[in-house]
Amino acid sequence: MLSFLDAGVPPLSAVFAPHIRTANTRVFSDGRIAARVCMWVNRFHEETTVTASFPDSPIAHESVRRYLDAMKSVYVRVAEGRSDIRQRRATALSFSGNGNDGLFPG
Repeated sequence: MLSFLDAGVPPLSAVFAPHIRTANTRVFSDGRIAARVCMWVNRFHEETTVTASFPDSPIAHESVRRYLDAMKSVYVRVAEGRSDIRQRRATALSFSGNGNDGLFPG
């Protein structure tokens, strides 16, 4: 599952932006489904965050890490205004490996 929220443009920005730092939000999931991978992409006026939840296995850790490295590479290139995204190699992330990380805010 991939969820995307763009709160950086109208009409959400006027409603959501003033409250983003004080928002009391939670994510709940059904722990009985062991092999699910979920990602939440949230784009705000001053930052984009990606949060991932995935099984605690070496294969899942490596697969999700590679996917997020590639995703970050594309986001960075777009943010820097570079148009040829395909030739960029992924850069390293700060990663705790606990399966539920806010991997690259900002």
